[in-house]
Amino acid sequence: MTGGVIALGGLRMSGRVRLRGEPDARVQVELPNRVAMVAPDGSSTLLVDIETDLPPVPRLGPDGMLEFGFGGRLILSDGAIGQLQGRIIIDAQYE
Repeated sequence: MTGGVIALGGLRMSGRVRLRGEPDARVQVELPNRVAMVAPDGSSTLLVDIETDLPPVPRLGPDGMLEFGFGGRLILSDGAIGQLQGRIIIDAQYE
């Protein structure tokens, strides 16, 4: 966290993704570097430095599925408080 906030502890929030396709297929996955997050009052902040726990060469499993997690760093600015929403575009290209 950065900005005018104090870490109070609690659960870490992250996202999970499940891809399906041809068993054992290689897949290239791209996520954005930053995502705008908006509060109900219209104020906004950024989610940056988004990373995944994908292996260097991701492949779908024998069941045709690949599941991975992602997370990032939230930069609080512009007085954004409350529930924040944003759209994280994930691009998966099967090889």
